[in-house]
Amino acid sequence: ANIASALAKASTPKASARASRLAGVRPHTPTSSSDVDLAIPAAWTVVAQCPVPMTPYRILRAYAPPMAYDEELATRIRERLAGEPDVTEQRMFGGLAFLLGGHMAVAAINAGGMMVRVGQDAADALVDDDGQATVVEMRGRPMRGWLEVAAGQVQTDAQLAAWVDRGVALVRSLPPKA
Repeated sequence: ANIASALAKASTPKASARASRLAGVRPHTPTSSSDVDLAIPAAWTVVAQCPVPMTPYRILRAYAPPMAYDEELATRIRERLAGEPDVTEQRMFGGLAFLLGGHMAVAAINAGGMMVRVGQDAADALVDDDGQATVVEMRGRPMRGWLEVAAGQVQTDAQLAAWVDRGVALVRSLPPKA
């Protein structure tokens, strides 16, 4: 069965739980054979009572396990940005993004790599043939001005500083967000 259609038809907590079991989104273990249909995760009750329509995308997004990012790399980036004013962190793209004045500069992503905002002009010059720095693709489309840097290119503090400083320099040149 189509997962999206099963979740779209899930209008009650009981149906939502059944659809989630079929989709593999939230496996649950019933406590006995008599309460198979009654063992509904508490979160699904909230979904059924939510005033905002829960589309299949929202359901899967809300209950899919988060993608892991390299905590050690995030800590190193955080330490590098400690002296910068107006730094915020936000989870996005399956990682942890670091924003300066509302503009995203860098992000720690899965597999120990990072995304860096370098600008459209610099991106072409910084992409290398061995795949250590590649253009970021989202949903099959290249994101101009963004590079994905492999974990091997940010192992030392000097390497990390060079990439973080590139992202910070570009973001500081942008007009402030309202």
